[in-house]
Amino acid sequence: ATKLKALGTETVIITGGHLKKKATDMLFDGEEFLFIENERLEGNFHGTGCVFSASMTAGLALGYNVKEAFIKAKDITFSAMKNAISIGKGMKLLHF
Repeated sequence: ATKLKALGTETVIITGGHLKKKATDMLFDGEEFLFIENERLEGNFHGTGCVFSASMTAGLALGYNVKEAFIKAKDITFSAMKNAISIGKGMKLLHF
């Protein structure tokens, strides 16, 4: 995160849904790290990155600061994953 920040970006967000035990996402603003951890849900999901980035963008457009938008986006994505539906034998599709 510090190397990415050094490239000139204002904030670095790294999502960790691929981790085995917990889904830990991280925000780094150059001064402090914010980690948000959720239980890892079973299954393969389609659309998590899109839901997270769209939620983050919407939060910023609504006037949330970056940290608030990050927290909201994580909550929305996790909720959509808990409500995901399976169609056939493929990946679970996120559902609100």
